[in-house]
Amino acid sequence: LVRYLGLGIGGAAWATVVSQYAGMALILPLMRRELGRLRGVWKTDAEAKRADSSLLPEVERELARSTGKKAKGVQTASREFLDFAIPVGTTLIGKLVTYLTLTHVAASFGVVPLASHQVMLALFYALTPFCDTIGNTAQTFLPAVKNLGIRAQAELMKRLTIMGLTAGAGVSLIAGSTAILYPQVFTSDPGVGALMANIAPLTMACLVGHGALLAAEGWMLASDEKKDRRFLGKTYGILMAVVPI
Repeated sequence: LVRYLGLGIGGAAWATVVSQYAGMALILPLMRRELGRLRGVWKTDAEAKRADSSLLPEVERELARSTGKKAKGVQTASREFLDFAIPVGTTLIGKLVTYLTLTHVAASFGVVPLASHQVMLALFYALTPFCDTIGNTAQTFLPAVKNLGIRAQAELMKRLTIMGLTAGAGVSLIAGSTAILYPQVFTSDPGVGALMANIAPLTMACLVGHGALLAAEGWMLASDEKKDRRFLGKTYGILMAVVPI
């Protein structure tokens, strides 16, 4: 749309819209299939419970016991949800504000710097998922490892940090070599290509530590300690307030 049909920025916008709807078209059938499977499981469980009448008195007693704690349970669940949601939301918004601010600053220098920034930012976004998986892994495995003690948790964090640094080093080399040796993949403007080569070392430096940073973020978000999540939320909150200045 952009290059071969010559639609320019409008083509890029249409490509973004089409990609979003294409992703939705792929995901929705999978969700519908999974919901159908779950409905089948629910029906089978309901029939099994009705057949096993010996469980009914116990279920009724449990419901009667928990009814008195319903309001308290809702309040506790809401508080626990906010303890996780606020730091996560602050973290995501802080990152978004930082990226938007960088784009705004690049735009103030003219078309060529903005184009170079956008290409390098796109390259950064394309490679960060290899590091983001480290943070997701930390959030997935930490709850299970907690039962094994402090030593197991420390070993997991050590391995995730090493994995993050390794992944960061790998994607930083890919980003740097692509920007310096093959800028023509992204642009035909020699000025944009030259500026990409100039800022490539900075992009590489950001990517090197990105994996370890995401490992630490995932660890703090999955931690039982509220102070870890609050520290993360406060850090990105301060970043969100300071960077635009």
